[in-house]
Order: sequence, then C-alpha cells, then structure tokens
Amino acid sequence: GMALFGGGVPEVGVDGALAFTMAPKLFGNATFEMVLEDDGVTIASGVNVSIAERVTIVVLQVNHAPKYGLAPMNGPIWEDAAPFVQDGFATNITRGTDQEDALGLQQLTFVLTLTKSSPLDVGLALFGGVLPVVHPNGTLAFAPEQFLFGNATFEMVLQDDGGTERGGKGVSDVQLVIVEILSVNHEPKFDLVAVAGPIWEDSGAFMQHGFAANITRGTDQEDALMEQ
Repeated sequence: GMALFGGGVPEVGVDGALAFTMAPKLFGNATFEMVLEDDGVTIASGVNVSIAERVTIVVLQVNHAPKYGLAPMNGPIWEDAAPFVQDGFATNITRGTDQEDALGLQQLTFVLTLTKSSPLDVGLALFGGVLPVVHPNGTLAFAPEQFLFGNATFEMVLQDDGGTERGGKGVSDVQLVIVEILSVNHEPKFDLVAVAGPIWEDSGAFMQHGFAANITRGTDQEDALMEQ
C-alpha cells in the first residue's frame, strides 16, 4: 500500500512530472488509476475529467544483510561431556528488514570457520572432526570428543540466499565464537612384566629396565603435553 511511499501519494504535476518518495527498506509494486481534471463546468454535458489510465510503480528489492546477536555460552563444559545443545545461543535473528522477515522467503544459514585452537592446535579433533552447528533457529550443538580438552575459536556469519543484485548484501558481520572444553584428569595407568630372574642371594644391587611398561598419564593428550 501507501507505506511503500512513506504514507504519501505519488504526484503528477501539471507539467507531467511524476514525483514520489520511497520509504526505506520496503519493496513491491503499487497500481494507481490516474485521471486528469480541469476546473471547467459540466453544463450541457460538459466533461472535466479524462479517461482513467493505469499507472504501476515497481520498487525492486535490494537484499539487506541478515543480523543476529549472541548469548553467553552455557558452561562449564567438561572433557568427556555428553553432546552439548544450547537453545537460543544466536538471538534476535533477522533476515535484514521487517518485510523480509514477514515474507519468510529467504533461507538462513550460519557458517562457522575455525581460526585457532589450543593446546597443540587440537582443531576440530576437539569435536570428533565435525564442526559445531548453529541451526537457523539459533540452537548451538556439538559433541565433545572423548579424552580431549582445549579451546577453539570460530568466526561465524549468518548468510541468506537473497542475492547481491543491485548492491544487496547476503552476509552478516563476523562474530567470534569461542568454545572451551575444560580438562578432567584421567587416572594414570601402567602394566607390569615379570621380574627378571633368578635373583640369587648376595647378588648385589638389582635393576630391571622396563619392569613397569606402557606408562601413561591417562590420555594421549596428557602425555603429549608433558613431552613438549
């Protein structure tokens, strides 16, 4: 309706010039019937109004970048934890304008890119090799890998499929997401081999290398950190 023109009505001056002001962040089309009137009298079957003509004004869409906010991540998240799910992690999700949201035509996708991780550049192994997911409704989900801890930093954007024609934008600003999985100490382990023998009376000091074998601090990661 007239909201397309900020509530005003397009005007055609007596010189034939068409003028109107478009409201921001609105697109669509509007069809008008236009007549030309004069101020002459209508006595004796006089006519002071022209035949109606139709005028259609089309305002083309320019895609606006989607936007969202982030809530604090629930925690703490411990090593060996069950799969993590947080509803409402991404908040205030919009396709860009009220009109784009009301139409609901654009599909939204959150995209995460790993930028750094520690310790030992653990990377996506922290999540079993699978990227965390933020669903279009804002739910964050990932599954911590067993026996691994650390933190991973992601750059996250929200994309729509509205295109970039006429200078449109289909990607939000970048926001950082940091996932931290805290260490849980695992019990050390070892195996024993048989005592080398026989050991004779009066044989002096005894030493057996490798008597305790397969010694580990508990996990491969804990061992690797101590070897740095």
